[in-house]
Amino acid sequence: MGGTEMLGPIRSVIENKSDSDIPCYVFLITDGDVTNTNEIIANVYMKNDNMRFFTIGIGNGISPYLI
Repeated sequence: MGGTEMLGPIRSVIENKSDSDIPCYVFLITDGDVTNTNEIIANVYMKNDNMRFFTIGIGNGISPYLI
């Protein structure tokens, strides 16, 4: 139907995270596929010191590599 845009929301969460010592947990729930998987993963790895990302894929149209 349409493209699944995840990079914008992920960047927004990363940029708006306060610099406190409290860890941040991000849950990404999707039913779609993306075309920029490597770019999304690179952004997540940049902030893996104080943020944890969890992914949940629903349905047959997901990106197995991303999830």
